Amino acid sequence: MPRSNDLHVLNLANVSAGKSTLINALLGSSMLPVANEATTAKVFCVHSSDEHESSLCRTDSSLNSSWTEATEYKLSEFNNDPTSGLVEVRTKISSLQHYGSSIYLYDTPGQNMAVSNKHQNLTQNMLPKRFFTHIFCLIDATNRATDDEKHLLESYVLRHLENNKNVQVLFILNKVDEIDEDREGGIDEHIAKTYLYLKKTGFYSPSIMPIMARDASILRRLKFNYRLTKSEKRHVEMMQKIEPQEINKLLKSSILTDDLKSEILKKSNYTNRQSIKYLNYISCCYSSLLCKQLGETMQKKDANFIDQYCIRIRFCKCLDTLIQETGICALERYLEHYLKEGTTLLNQFVAAEETL
Repeated sequence: MPRSNDLHVLNLANVSAGKSTLINALLGSSMLPVANEATTAKVFCVHSSDEHESSLCRTDSSLNSSWTEATEYKLSEFNNDPTSGLVEVRTKISSLQHYGSSIYLYDTPGQNMAVSNKHQNLTQNMLPKRFFTHIFCLIDATNRATDDEKHLLESYVLRHLENNKNVQVLFILNKVDEIDEDREGGIDEHIAKTYLYLKKTGFYSPSIMPIMARDASILRRLKFNYRLTKSEKRHVEMMQKIEPQEINKLLKSSILTDDLKSEILKKSNYTNRQSIKYLNYISCCYSSLLCKQLGETMQKKDANFIDQYCIRIRFCKCLDTLIQETGICALERYLEHYLKEGTTLLNQFVAAEETL
């Protein structure tokens, strides 16, 4: 049994399936390079830990081997550096409870056969050298069962599982908000078809989780006051006009073991209630303060500040609900399950050693 209780997650997909967007959604930033074309040209290792107080990065190139501040510009520069193959990022995913452990997310270049062999070689050379506890295989819900995808599943995922049978594989069905329901049916029907397709490909009992990574990334950045592009702002406006969905609709559509699904659902409901309860509490405190000061001599700027703060609280409550609808929170609870489980197993292992 490994002495470490850390998670090592390999992120695999074809070009533009949303690998980097998914990690950006977890980070709540636009740190990793993304575009509507083949963008990731390096292997990015994002190391998240409670011990990291700031975001730093470096490459395996001798030219950029020192840690420096991790910014969108710097990581884009590293991504285009011809002298390196690996970019390391140290940061903290604030939306994850780490339980004293770390999580390593490996973002790989798209593996389409038409893409440069250099991109494929980067991933192929890394696989035998690294230990992975999980594989996240992203499937584009709008472009499923292509030749490139079958090649990815057979040449990378199944081949890796031959020698590493304990690796947990999660198929993340991304872009489910773009499914043509008139042609392919609803999300449940699409997931059922994906399940049968994966079984036919060689996966005995595939776990599938639907998600909207782009929506999650935009909403998280909006919540954390990052500047959005004009198209992203228009996208948010469109999302706000759509009739609200059931908060855990995507999670309930997931194909997971009953125990795991029940645990994630329970924790998701609890986390959402706690978030709303806290925001309500803060909002009430400032509303009470506002009422109290209205009876006194209150400066206009104080009233404006408190009013704007209350508006911000209500805005965050709305955003939290929208973010939960994207499925990203369910994925975070999934990761927390294994972080907590790893800590428990490690403690049991250490306790057993001490009795010997």
